[in-house]
Amino acid sequence: MEAINKYKYLLRFGILSIAFLLAFPHSKAQTQKFQKVYGGYSYDYGNDLMQTADTGYLLLCTSNSFSSSSDIYLLKVDKFGTYEWQRTYGGAEIEGACKIKYTQDGNIVMAGHTSSYLNSSYDFYLIKANMNGDTIWTKHYGTNEWDFAYSMDTCADGGFIMAGKTYDTGNAFSDILIIKTDANGDEQWRKKIGGLQDDVANSIISISDGYLICGNTKTSNNGKDIYLVRIDLNGNVISENYFGGNGDDEGGDIIQKTDGKYALGCSSHNVLFPQNYNNLIINFDLSNNSIAQAYESNYTSDVKLNSIIECIDGAVLTVGNTTSLGSGFGDMFLVKLATGFYFEGGSTYGGNFEDVANNVIATLDSGYALIGTTNSFGIGLSNIYFVKVDSTLIIGGTPDIFVNLKETNTFVAAQNQLYPNPFSISTTINIDFPISLIASKAFSIKVYNQLGNDVTSQVAYFAKENNKGSSVTLNNLSLSNGMYFYSLILNEKTVAQGKFTIIK
Repeated sequence: MEAINKYKYLLRFGILSIAFLLAFPHSKAQTQKFQKVYGGYSYDYGNDLMQTADTGYLLLCTSNSFSSSSDIYLLKVDKFGTYEWQRTYGGAEIEGACKIKYTQDGNIVMAGHTSSYLNSSYDFYLIKANMNGDTIWTKHYGTNEWDFAYSMDTCADGGFIMAGKTYDTGNAFSDILIIKTDANGDEQWRKKIGGLQDDVANSIISISDGYLICGNTKTSNNGKDIYLVRIDLNGNVISENYFGGNGDDEGGDIIQKTDGKYALGCSSHNVLFPQNYNNLIINFDLSNNSIAQAYESNYTSDVKLNSIIECIDGAVLTVGNTTSLGSGFGDMFLVKLATGFYFEGGSTYGGNFEDVANNVIATLDSGYALIGTTNSFGIGLSNIYFVKVDSTLIIGGTPDIFVNLKETNTFVAAQNQLYPNPFSISTTINIDFPISLIASKAFSIKVYNQLGNDVTSQVAYFAKENNKGSSVTLNNLSLSNGMYFYSLILNEKTVAQGKFTIIK
């Protein structure tokens, strides 16, 4: 078993490594370090990522910047994080993303949820696409109630396994929902697992004789417990294990390590640090169709853990967010644990507002790539945050902002009006804020060009009352012809946005 697991691990990294060496046979890879921010004017979230054979990346995201609802958003960037192309997936209603994987035939599959196919309900959502992001097929699965997929994995038979939660329980609480499909995305079976209160699966992985699910359950008034379930290839429960104390404990990511053992990345309110979630690793073996030799390690204070991976040197990386380090408002937190699961190093990434890491991968240049969501950078209400670090977890430079020029601007049109547009010398923005707020030091304007560069110093503004509330006159000091984006900021938070064109 150990030899097989090592083979699978080396194969996973080896295929991409061979592609890299073929592309660059006479050069040594240099570890890239950068921060990138992508998105439009509305809410954009970074969910998952993978590295491609050309050493670039596919970023799986959820975006509200393209329509009046949200879409699954796939972004392709090169090894420097430079934008190459984008795709959106979904119908007229709400879609959200969770996982992206390679398929056995060299394509990709993306999982999430959708409400575009049933009235007032959500379904599991599965999309197969080629490496250019072109759709091969889409499928949706679920009950007549709300169903949300939070994890997905590929299976040995070429099919797919998804797990999350369903409210098709006959009460107000949720159960775990698992759906297995074949390689064409056709459903083969589904199972519900749960008790009388809330149960949810946050991750699922394929193993040789079935699947492992990690999530949380609430069976009493003592808070949530970490819930580990092993099922066979037909979805029948083999064993169940619970971890946790009197506070809320949440099961997160689950991985199989190269030594054949497994690790859970969890978040716990433990007795040492009861006020905050804390980083918790649970290690275990599989023996005699049950969970054996479970032990817990690595209590790290005030870390909400979202993802865990094993490094090629046997160390473990966990990512999430913390409010104790960095800016103190919530930063990405990357923690490296040596093979003995003691703290080896950690770094925070972010700005003055909340920034969260949702996933991390090891990269071909011996570094790591993180994806998440930022409220500190970019021009939207939230933006996709992509961070690339080297093996020492050091970040590179200040964030580069990519402004998505294809968004529809529907969101901002309802919040403020700007006229005339285009203009040469000045224009007026009508806003329904009281003049006392507009004239206060808490109010400001930011202006960006099409590359996302801050050009606020090239404009001036003053406020006055009108019969609808107040208005701001924007004067062009030295902007050249072209399109620009503006954000109205109140108490350091963006409250309205728009775009304008300068024509002289």
